[in-house]
Formats: sequence, C-alpha cells, structure tokens
Amino acid sequence: MTGAQFLLRCLRDQGLSHVFLVPGGHIDPIVAELGTGAGPRPIVCAHEEGAGFMADGYARVSGRFGACLCIGGPGAGNVLPAAIAARSDRSRVLFVTGDVPTKLQGRGAFQDGSMEGTRDSGYLRPATNFSEEIELISEFPRQLAAALRAMGGVPPGPVHLSFPTDLQEAELPADTSFPSPSAEPARPIDLAALGRVARGVLAGAGKVAVLAGRGCVASGAGEALRTFAERYEVPVATTFAAKGVLPYDHRLCLGMFGYSGTNRAIATLLGGDLDVLLVLGSSMNLRDTLYWSRELAGKTQIIQVDIDPTMLGRDYPVPHTIVGDCQQTLEQLCGYVDGPLRKLADPAAARRDWTTGLKKLPAHFDTDKLTCDDTPIHPARLIAEMRRVLPRETILFVDSGAHRAFAGHYWESFGPGGVRSATNLGPMGWAIAAAIGGKLARPNTPVAVITGDGCMRMHGMEIATAAHYGVPVIFVVSNNSALGNVYLRAKKANAGAADMTLLSNVDWAAFGRVLGAEGVRVESPKDLGPALEAASKARGPFVLDVVTQRDCLTPVTPYNKMAAEYAYAHHD
Repeated sequence: MTGAQFLLRCLRDQGLSHVFLVPGGHIDPIVAELGTGAGPRPIVCAHEEGAGFMADGYARVSGRFGACLCIGGPGAGNVLPAAIAARSDRSRVLFVTGDVPTKLQGRGAFQDGSMEGTRDSGYLRPATNFSEEIELISEFPRQLAAALRAMGGVPPGPVHLSFPTDLQEAELPADTSFPSPSAEPARPIDLAALGRVARGVLAGAGKVAVLAGRGCVASGAGEALRTFAERYEVPVATTFAAKGVLPYDHRLCLGMFGYSGTNRAIATLLGGDLDVLLVLGSSMNLRDTLYWSRELAGKTQIIQVDIDPTMLGRDYPVPHTIVGDCQQTLEQLCGYVDGPLRKLADPAAARRDWTTGLKKLPAHFDTDKLTCDDTPIHPARLIAEMRRVLPRETILFVDSGAHRAFAGHYWESFGPGGVRSATNLGPMGWAIAAAIGGKLARPNTPVAVITGDGCMRMHGMEIATAAHYGVPVIFVVSNNSALGNVYLRAKKANAGAADMTLLSNVDWAAFGRVLGAEGVRVESPKDLGPALEAASKARGPFVLDVVTQRDCLTPVTPYNKMAAEYAYAHHD
C-alpha cells in the first residue's frame, strides 16, 4: 500500500464523505488515487483558500473533521487564512500539502515547501495544533495518528502535514498498522469544582440565567441545555456562535446577547436583577460581552465553564471557573436536582412569572424596518423575508460585514448549529465556500448564505464549484455597492475615506448565471418573497442579488455605547 492509498483509506475509515482540493503537481499521486474512486468523493475547488473554507464548513456541520488537499508553496500559503479561521473557532480540519521529492529538497527545486524551501510546516505551525513534514514513509502512520490526536485535543483545531510526492508513491512497510486514534475532541470535566460551585453558588440563587456560547454547539449540548433550563426555570441567552442552540421560540430563549444582540437578552443580563450568570463555552470576549461590559457583573456572580482551561478568566474576570465539556456539565447539573441543586429546583415554578415577563420584552430594535417598503431594500426587511420564506431547519452561513449585524439581530434560529459563521476571525467570503462544504455534509437540510458584494469579490468564484457539482445552496447577496461596515465608519471621517470604501455596481445574479448557477436580481421589497421561493425550489445553486441600502445604521447601538464607555474609561 502506498502513502497516498493509506491516507485516503484512513480518511474514508474516519467517516469522511468528501475531501476538498485544488489539484497540482505535488499531489499528483493522491489525485491519481482519488481518480480510481478510492477514498472520499473529491470536490475540486476554485482556490486553495476556498477549499480550506469548504473543509471547515464541512467539519462544523458534519460533526466530524474536514480535509483539504493542495500543493505546498503557493498552495500552502493560500490555505493559511483558512487554517487561522479554523483555529480561531476551534474547527477540526486536516490540511495536507504536497511537496517536492525528498531528494530535491533544499536544492532550488520548483515550489519547494520543505524547511529548506518556503518552510510550509514552519509558518503553518502557529496557525494549527500540529504541523510536521513527513520525512520517512515508515513514520507516516505515526505522524498521521499524532495529527488526528492533536486535532481532537484541548482545544480542538486544525492540523497540517507536508507530504513529499515520492513518499506519496512509496510503499509502506508490510507490517504497517494504523493506531486508529480518535479525532473526536477530548471531553474533560472537573467534577469536584462543579460540585463546589453547585452547592455554594447555584443552590442558593434566586434568579439564574445562562449565556450559551460556541462550546454548547461543539459539544452537542442542545438537548441537555433545554433540560437544564426547563428543570430549573432558567432563561437562556446565546452568543452569535450559539444562535439556535435553544430554539428561538422556546419560552426560555432570550435570543442573542452581545454584538447585535436582542433587546430582550441585553435587558435581562444587564438589568442587575440576576443572582448568577452561568456562562457555557464562551471565552467572554469583546463581542460576547458587549465590550466587556462592567454592568454584566455589577450585581451578578458569574460562573464560567469551558473545556479549555486557558479560556477561564482570560477575557473577563470571573469569580467561579470550571473546566468542563458543556454537554457533560449540563447533564451533571441536571442530575443534581434531588441533591446539591434541590434548593434551586424547588422554587422553579415560582420563577415562571419572572421568565414569562422576560419573554414578553420586545426582542428587536427598529421593528418597523422588518416591514419597510423603501428602496433600496432595508437589510432588516431582507432578513425578515428570508426567515419568513426559508424552512425552519435552514442552516444560515453568515459572512463578514454589515449584513452580519442584521443577520445576528433579526434572524431567528430554531436548532443547534442553525447559524454558522467565522465569528472570531471574520474572513470575508468565508461563508460562500463554507456553505458548500456544509451542504455536502448534510445534503437533506436547506442551506443558505447571507453575504455582501465585498465578500463576493473575494470568494464568489466558488459558486462555480457549487454549480459544477450541483450543490443547491442559496447565496443571498446584500448588495450595497460598498464595504458596508467600513463605509459607515469612513463617512464619519471624511469624504475621501468614504470614497475608498465604495464599490462599483455589479449584477451578481448575472455573475452567478455565468458560473452555472441560477440567479435573480431583486430591487423591490415586494419581489423578495417570490425570488426566495424560487431559490428554495432550485436543484442547484441560486444567487439572489438584493440591492440594499448603504447608509442605514446596523442594530448594534448597545455595543457601540459600551465601546464608547470603554474607550472613555481607558483614555489616557
């Protein structure tokens, strides 16, 4: 068995249905094996960065990991942003880059990615959990096993192997066996700390709320969170990365807190009425905490739970920390109902009036914009029409830009993982490619993208990939002929700065049709519904180019207020 055959067999045995690649000379042996039907189904992408984003999207939706294959040198350089985005969001992606034969390394060979060349493994190492060159075919199984273990470490994240072409073709020793490591994330939990906090903090609390973060989605904690919330009558707010982990229409769901959060969640968590806030799987970063709001902990004790101990208290000072997987932590807390948390469970029914009143608070700002008939179309109206028409179970991939704020605030999600976004890094165009990987991972679930015209200029070409393979993703472009968020800031500075953020008017529906997708341009609000319905029935990708307003303010007023207060408090 050759190195290439061994790699593809292992990917297949790990349950991967697809791999994402850009063919090139230094992975010719792997491409040849894929051509025989060996291994997962290959998806050839327009760009290595797009291939990396697709593998990332596949990983997030499938619950497995994603695999991206390309040449070293320029190919490895192109996947670097994808690796950084995956590491920022703890997404498990295996990057394999081909390299020149071992006997040519360090001798000026074309596209030499070895440590004597462009040092691919060197510059990918800070962007991944693991990055090594394969130097001996006999060592390849051990190194692949080590990479998969690192991928599922604490925290989980992407890994990289640089694989010379001669070793891809080399025969493995006859006695080679694969150690079969698990790529599943480790799931530690500090039961002693959890017990102490349950007895000493939670048990005596009158009003408790949860802020559910990314870790709840990654650990599959949706059902455990619902049980915990209902058992103890605890309202739940989420971060952007966890939208939908408790369905939006659940009586205890407050919606999203933080940047572009809902009025209901912000009023509850900052109202000074809570005794305890249980933070699950969020580092409590700038956006998740409304710019590290001092009001968040004004009268409230905070308990922070995270699988990664380095996240505890890193971004926001908290008095109580627990190392723990979110699902297992919640299941353990539910099991305390007749023990350490009996005092929290007994008055649960008495808290029903409080939680019912919270749910009656208005959720959104500027609700009149949801039905606004102005042209160009208001982005809030666009999101409202998308939510009205698209099926409840739709997975929405959200790109970076002003449209992210509108999607965060107005899109209602009804299931764990119902919203996917590169929330920590925010690379433009990520959602366009990632959604294709996500749809391939879950072909029977509707998948849509909300992106902008700036993002389309970066990775819109991957729509050709979706068209080539008949992947039915709905690409909704909020087209305001500007780099939206940058424009809103620049115009406050001066006309010259604003002018640099303006973009020429492109018909993205026509662009989509050229690439093989269906496409419709929408300029009037009354045409949104019919266009979205047509997109939902398409058998392949569909580009909906929606002409939107440029100057409307994003729904982030509380965030901006906190940012200004923070800047004032820290002004020298």
